[in-house]
Amino acid sequence: MESVSLISVYSHPGDVISLAPHPRDPTLLLTSTSDGDACLWCTNASDPEESIPTSLASSAAAPLKAVAKVPQIALSKLLWCFEYPEKVLTLGQKIVNVWDISETIKESDSIKLSASPVAGAWDPHHSNSICIAEKCRVFGWDLRSHKNTFSIDSAHKYGLRDVDYNPNKPFFLASCGGKAISIV
Repeated sequence: MESVSLISVYSHPGDVISLAPHPRDPTLLLTSTSDGDACLWCTNASDPEESIPTSLASSAAAPLKAVAKVPQIALSKLLWCFEYPEKVLTLGQKIVNVWDISETIKESDSIKLSASPVAGAWDPHHSNSICIAEKCRVFGWDLRSHKNTFSIDSAHKYGLRDVDYNPNKPFFLASCGGKAISIV
């Protein structure tokens, strides 16, 4: 633990299950809780070097300022689009939503699924494409045409845990699942 430095410590009103810092603004942060609530927060960190905490004690924790709530329940994952940071992807129970948070948080697209997604990723090379993992299947979705772009029905025999694109190589997707298996 000696090599870890604390920049800031913040108190949060619930158990965080997903955390997504803004891709460009270091003061904005999205979180979802085990209760299914999701919120956009401002850390009010004008200069993180000003007061570096020395412990994780709750007395040293600064408050987060709620900017807006995401109007959906039972979220499992939150993802920012790097190219268009006003777009946020949320994975919920049998649904994937795309939110526009440029002025207020409003839903701009949704995809109904047959099973609840376990993971998702924005394609860093094609900002209107996402990848979704559900049970043993991985599939791509084009947000402009609302069409499936690819599907791998038996990507992992024992279930998927996570997916992500390689930002250095277009069309390279990595996935991991049960039984300690990763596929690139």
